[in-house]
Amino acid sequence: MRNAADPEGLIGAVLGGKYRVTGLIGKGGFGAVYRAVQDPVGREVAVKVIGRVGDDHGLRTRFFREAQVLSRLKDSATVTLFDYGEESDGTLYMVQELVLGRPLSAVIARGARLEPQRAVRITIQVLHALEEAHELGVVHRDIKPANIMVTRGREGDEAVRVLDFGVAKLLVDPSDGYRTTRGQTVGTPTYMAPEQTKAKGIGPATDLYALGILLYRMLVGRLPYKADSHFETMMMHRKAPLPAMEGVPEPIAEVLRTALAKKPDDRFAGARAMRKALEQAFPSAAMPSDMHAAQTSAPPADETVRTPIELPVRSVEASAPPAGQPADQTAGIAPPAGPDQRLLYAVIVVLAIALIIALLR
Repeated sequence: MRNAADPEGLIGAVLGGKYRVTGLIGKGGFGAVYRAVQDPVGREVAVKVIGRVGDDHGLRTRFFREAQVLSRLKDSATVTLFDYGEESDGTLYMVQELVLGRPLSAVIARGARLEPQRAVRITIQVLHALEEAHELGVVHRDIKPANIMVTRGREGDEAVRVLDFGVAKLLVDPSDGYRTTRGQTVGTPTYMAPEQTKAKGIGPATDLYALGILLYRMLVGRLPYKADSHFETMMMHRKAPLPAMEGVPEPIAEVLRTALAKKPDDRFAGARAMRKALEQAFPSAAMPSDMHAAQTSAPPADETVRTPIELPVRSVEASAPPAGQPADQTAGIAPPAGPDQRLLYAVIVVLAIALIIALLR
C-alpha cells in the first residue's frame, strides 16, 4: 500500500483489489477524495480515504457500525454508496458514485439571493433526504451549502444531493461529543443549532435548524448569525433574536421562525412536518413524490466534478450494480413504466383482444 498520508501518494494504487485510483479530486480535514475506476467493469467512482486508523479501535468500530446504517439510505437526494473497506495497513476507504455538479455554496456565493420557489424547492429535496435518514436514526450534524450538490434530474429539472451523511458522528469521540478524535470541532459554527454549540441533545431537530439557516441564507442573501469569532457566533445562535427577513413571503417566514426556534422541542416535529409546512406555505414549489423519486444525478456536460468529502459507508457489495447495469436500476427489477410505455402497453392489449375476437368469428 502506498503512503496514505500523502494525498498524491495513492494515485495509481488499487484499493480493495478493484478500485484503481486515477486522480486526486480534493482533500479535507479528515481525508482525501479520489477519482477511481472500478475494475473490471470500468465504472468511474469516487473513493474517500479517511486514512490509517492505527490503534484507534473506536474509530474502526464506528466506521463499520455506521456503514451498515448509512448504506440503507436510498433517497434520490442522497449519494449512492457502493462499497467500503479497510486495507491491510489500516487505511479506511469508502466507494460512492461520482457526483457531477456544483456545490450550493458556489450558487449562492457573494451574497446571491435565490427566488423563493427555487430556494424552497431545494429545501424540500433536502428534507426528503433528512426524512429517510432520521427514520433510520441518522443525524447529519453538518448541513451547510458546501454539503449540498446542485445537479440536474432526469427530466432536466434542478436536483440536489446531500453529502457527508454520518461523517460527523463517525469521527466524534464518544467521550467528548463536541470534538473529533483528532481534536477538531464537529459542525460549522454559522449553521450550528444552540444545542449543538453545547454538544447536548443533538438530534433530528439539529438538522432542521441548520436547514432553516440555509433557507434563510438563500432567501435573504446573508446569514442570520455571524460574528468575528466562532465563539461569538455560537453565542448568537443561543441568545440572539432572529433578524428581520426582508423580502421573504410571510408564510415562508413563519416556517423559518419555527425551524429556527432556540429550543429543539419548539421546532417542527420532524423533517416531514417541516416539508409539509413549506409545501403548504409555497404550493408551487412542492414536488410530486414520483417526480422526486425520479431525480438522478445527470448534470450538464459543462459542470465540474465536485465529489463529497463524506460517507464512511458501505452498501454491501451485493447492492452494487453488476457489470453493465445502470447504477439506478436494481438487478432483476425493471424500472417503473413511464406514461408513454403504459400507453403503448394499452394499445397492444386492445389490438390483441381485437385479433382474438376476429379469429373466433
